Amino acid sequence: MNLLLAVVILYPMILLGVSLWRSRGVKSHDDFMVAGRAVPVPLLVGTLVCTWIGSGSLFGGAGLAYRTGIAELWFSLGGWLGLIVAFFLAARVRRIAEYTVPDLLEKRYNAMARVLGTIAIILAYVTIAAYQFRGGGWILSIVSDGAISPDTGMYITAIVIVLFTGAAGMVSIVTVDVFNGIIITLGVLFALPYMVFELGGVGAVTSALPAQHLEPLGGHNVLWVFGVAAPTFLLILGESGMYQKFFSAKNESAARKAVVGMVIGIVIIEVAIALLAIVGRAAFPDLMESTSIVGPCSPPRSRSCSRRATHSFSSRRRTSAAICTSASSTPKPPSRECCSCSGSPSPPSESSPCCSSRSSTRSWRWPCTPTRWWEPA
Repeated sequence: MNLLLAVVILYPMILLGVSLWRSRGVKSHDDFMVAGRAVPVPLLVGTLVCTWIGSGSLFGGAGLAYRTGIAELWFSLGGWLGLIVAFFLAARVRRIAEYTVPDLLEKRYNAMARVLGTIAIILAYVTIAAYQFRGGGWILSIVSDGAISPDTGMYITAIVIVLFTGAAGMVSIVTVDVFNGIIITLGVLFALPYMVFELGGVGAVTSALPAQHLEPLGGHNVLWVFGVAAPTFLLILGESGMYQKFFSAKNESAARKAVVGMVIGIVIIEVAIALLAIVGRAAFPDLMESTSIVGPCSPPRSRSCSRRATHSFSSRRRTSAAICTSASSTPKPPSRECCSCSGSPSPPSESSPCCSSRSSTRSWRWPCTPTRWWEPA
């Protein structure tokens, strides 16, 4: 077991331990739902930042920055503008002093509004929780070099999150979010200068990037900007977890101060994530032509397929491969399905030995780089 995998496994265990320890202080419904309405501003800032920074930022936002450059910040800007609106809502939400957004809707409107709000939140959070769990599964698969499949990693992530949330409710969430926020912030802020230094400085990074990566619109138009900013703007305004944490603040003033800290923290972290992804584009440009490192392997239906990812890192190169094994004893003719990377524009030639078989079991490898079509395992 490598050190990285050991840390990734140990860290959730620590969080579970902290949650169980904090559960001893949960004595009432208020304690479980809104942490006794006594969360101080520093802790509230930490948990609010972690409400927004998750798989969406670390995978989706970073992926967009890798592809488009600094124009990705328009995607983040939508959320920042939403937080400005939230600043003016925070004190009023805390004054109402309910437990959930449906409670708030019922108090402001009627019971039907509560029902509709509950349905909307369930539908939204099934999707949100799903991609968070999937993100955790991908991370476990990557750090374990494929020993843990993405699906298994997803189940592990879901179980751990449900356990530490159910152990102490909002008390647990606030405590765990502070730990997570510190790890995320330090990790991103240390990784960015380290990567720039490893690549030879800012000049070397910018010279290795496509020209459009340094343009404000990244080659897109204003309609594209609206298309990427509007979803994050609406998402942050509909983030029920954020409002529930406003309910947990000590008072109205604390809620508004926490939003100010949340804006500062999110801007710093999201800009750092975007810049780190852009530096990653300079370091590993071939990823644009690669398939997913944990994506599915798709051999012909008659074959059994096992999947694992292999990774090789250096300061300037990264390769990955998925390996499928056929149990068929009959040699198969060359085909894209058998021999080529799914990102390639055409299959190997008919003379390719990829599908020739000397034995009853044969492996094929997809290196998925733009210059190599196939490589027998």
